[in-house]
Amino acid sequence: EAYYMRWVYSMFGFPLIEYSGTSYSVDECMDKCFSLMHNGYACSGFEYSLGNSTCRFLEANFQNDATKYYITPYWDHYMLGSTTPIIGGPVVYDDEVSTTSEGSSESYSDERVLTS
Repeated sequence: EAYYMRWVYSMFGFPLIEYSGTSYSVDECMDKCFSLMHNGYACSGFEYSLGNSTCRFLEANFQNDATKYYITPYWDHYMLGSTTPIIGGPVVYDDEVSTTSEGSSESYSDERVLTS
């Protein structure tokens, strides 16, 4: 299971791992990113094309400027938030969070909790 945070109409400046041009659902993109992680790639998330339903899978790169992003009406950005439940005091984000587990997904407001 993996938890993804969604940024609407945004693209981030992370290095590209893969873009095949194949159409996917958001659920399939989540599963593919999770699969890439388990196969040794540092998939930090993906960008989903609102026009043709394709995904750009992105690499976690801490040398890159993670705060650099672009506003675009054609793409949504999904960033991996966690692969395990987080326990502790509440932290609330305004962004939508999606989860995936074996092909099923749900969206909700992110009200996760963090450990100290």
